[in-house]
Amino acid sequence: MWNCSASIPLSILTECALLRGTDDLPQCRQRVPVLLLTLIVWCVWAGSIRSQSRPFRIVAYYPDYRITMVDTTVGRYVSDLIYFNLRVDSTGGLDRTNISPAGIRKVRLMKERYGLRLQICIGGWWTTTGRHFATVVTDPDLRATLVDNLLAFCLENGFDGVDYDWEYPQNQAEMDGYADLFEATRQVFEPHGMIVSAAVSGTLFYPQRAYEALDKIHIMTYRSFAGDVEKVQGYMDKPIPGEKIFMGTPFYGRDDKQAYSFDTIVQLYHPGPEFNRIAGISFQGIYAQEQRTRFAWRQGLGGMMIWELGHDTHDDHTLLKAIYHAAEQMKQVPPPVSMSLVPTANPGELQLTFAPVAQAAAYRIRFGLQPTAFTDSVDIAENERLFTGL
Repeated sequence: MWNCSASIPLSILTECALLRGTDDLPQCRQRVPVLLLTLIVWCVWAGSIRSQSRPFRIVAYYPDYRITMVDTTVGRYVSDLIYFNLRVDSTGGLDRTNISPAGIRKVRLMKERYGLRLQICIGGWWTTTGRHFATVVTDPDLRATLVDNLLAFCLENGFDGVDYDWEYPQNQAEMDGYADLFEATRQVFEPHGMIVSAAVSGTLFYPQRAYEALDKIHIMTYRSFAGDVEKVQGYMDKPIPGEKIFMGTPFYGRDDKQAYSFDTIVQLYHPGPEFNRIAGISFQGIYAQEQRTRFAWRQGLGGMMIWELGHDTHDDHTLLKAIYHAAEQMKQVPPPVSMSLVPTANPGELQLTFAPVAQAAAYRIRFGLQPTAFTDSVDIAENERLFTGL
């Protein structure tokens, strides 16, 4: 969060009886709209400068089994690339069955070429590929072994951190052990400047200390927009900084029987950008991805998380590009701000202070002449881009 204040000479208010009582109140009322507009423009302009420097990251999972399907040029639209995936064995060792030397070379090339952050994902489903997680996270010695092995892997292969994706702990002991693993990983990785993140459910919550140990929280919100917003809100209601929270988005669709990549849906049915459902398949199309991105930006989230790159199309109308361009557009839209205007100790001077308003649906500027006189306010709906380009 940021805030800013500045002193404004009262020369711009010479025709308004701000500090001279209320004798000229009717005339002053007539001057208020002009003054408000001046202050709003100035405030929004200053806020827009800040908004352009705000981090908003695009995180994308890249499974090794898709390694030949995705061109390296997608790296220009990604902030964080997560290579999927390692497994853990019963001793805290790393099972590399699902990764390949060719895959590591390719993702490292993307990192070097586009300057993105590169993480290795370790995880699995609790009854199959992730079945050893419960054993490891609940044993302090095995936890330490796993963390040491992950650090060695990252240092050896040029990765910038680890992402955990265990689906899911089944009881409180496993949840506590998972939180212990996050804390142990952060303690070991932080001195090396490495990051720690985790893919999490929208309905299963871990102890608060787990989120405090993570740099990024990737919420697996892969269904309808309304339902996914509710799941994201569940994390926003917790004492978690917004910049840690990432809204997940799917590059695939489902009917009542199976899943389809977005690329397959496009090849079979050629849906327009406004479509979210076709031939019984529900998915998140171009406009839906833009909507999700705008929501994440407006809520002050850290960014978007994508599952996964191999599901996207290979033309000029990809979901990844839709997210990227929507994020770039939002960086040019001034953030909602609050402003206070009060006299200072110096005669003929006012103090103007403004700060962002989290989760605001409108800009609201409140200006008062006297505590007992009257107060005017101006609302600018967020979809009315009156100050775009300032």
